[in-house]
Amino acid sequence: MPPREGQEEPLRRLTKVVNGFMSRPDAAPFLEPVDWRGLELFDYPEVVTQMMDLGTIQRKLERQQYNTAWECAQDIKLVWSNCQLYNTEGSELWMIAKSFNRKFEDKFRKIKQEFDVGEDWHDDDEEEEDDEEEDEDKDEEEEEEEEEHSESGDVSGTESKASGGRASSGGPSLDARAQLAANLILLQAQELGHVMNILERECPQALETLPDAEHENHSSSHHHKGHSHIPQKMEIVVDQLDGSVFTKIS
Repeated sequence: MPPREGQEEPLRRLTKVVNGFMSRPDAAPFLEPVDWRGLELFDYPEVVTQMMDLGTIQRKLERQQYNTAWECAQDIKLVWSNCQLYNTEGSELWMIAKSFNRKFEDKFRKIKQEFDVGEDWHDDDEEEEDDEEEDEDKDEEEEEEEEEHSESGDVSGTESKASGGRASSGGPSLDARAQLAANLILLQAQELGHVMNILERECPQALETLPDAEHENHSSSHHHKGHSHIPQKMEIVVDQLDGSVFTKIS
């Protein structure tokens, strides 16, 4: 998709910005897609639903796959926001992403002062998409109501709402699991022992023994998230906790 008329120069400016970031030594984690399988970050696709990296953006710019500079800027912002979403606030990677985002906003602000970056075009497109989504939502609601009538004969007798911000399966949310993992790390030995006893009795599948090499590798990785380490080469796998045990140790 070639750029819209008038977008060539702002896109050229953004190409220079992207190349500038990529030349920095501290930008190494953002150059290619996150290897979440190799790093064993198996919850990464659940947390980060729209992955993006600077290398992908650079290739799209070279192939003229951006319609407007605004569209390209959203992808660049996505690189930083994904990093901050997945990594712990205040961590090294989180702080680098925050700094890069601030630097990019400054550079993009200057580009917007000189050029039309196509923001208005995207606003019009989004309004049309919102109207289409509203129509689709109405159609889905009507279909659900018809199904409820056919199954129970009375819509008022159905219970379809989920509570507490959890998924329909009733399991803990991603935020709740991440918070529990962080809290477990802060427990004192006696408190951690109490949690271990509960898990051994009621949820042994959430306990995992680590070989020495794997344990050391997990402990040193600043990417890892969703598992809380404990002494004696044991690991609490938060994702394996069932609802009742999760509530008990939270």
